[in-house]
Amino acid sequence: MANLLTWIPFYEELANALLAWKTRQVELIALLERLPADGHPVVPLEDQGADGSRFLLREIDPFTVFALFNRGLTNDNRRRLASALGRELGVDASPPKDFAGIPTVDNRHTWFFAYAKDRTAEDIPCLRKGARPASSIRQQLLDLVAKPPPLGAKR
Repeated sequence: MANLLTWIPFYEELANALLAWKTRQVELIALLERLPADGHPVVPLEDQGADGSRFLLREIDPFTVFALFNRGLTNDNRRRLASALGRELGVDASPPKDFAGIPTVDNRHTWFFAYAKDRTAEDIPCLRKGARPASSIRQQLLDLVAKPPPLGAKR
């Protein structure tokens, strides 16, 4: 069990770090845009306006940032990308050794929001507001949920 759920401290710290970047959206997106130069597989960050124009995202939510490495990548690529993000955002916790129990998103639908042409001005701020309670789950609850049933236990 010691090698399972190693992601929890890192994810908690990354979630809190992302909340602090709420007013630094342009910097955060620029940081994400630089990651592929170091070989990290990041999804396109190109938004689309009502007139069909394409432009770099201007804002992003924490769930979408987490989805960048919680998608159909090898665990090694997930680990490398999470580690790079953690370094850039000042996360002190060790990067995850495992991703046990973490669902992944479809590579084709990584964003948690629509293109600018199809979303309201409140869509991304609402996602940010929803991320705050998600970042405050207590350790006791995590321990309870993480405790697996004995092998072969009847259901």
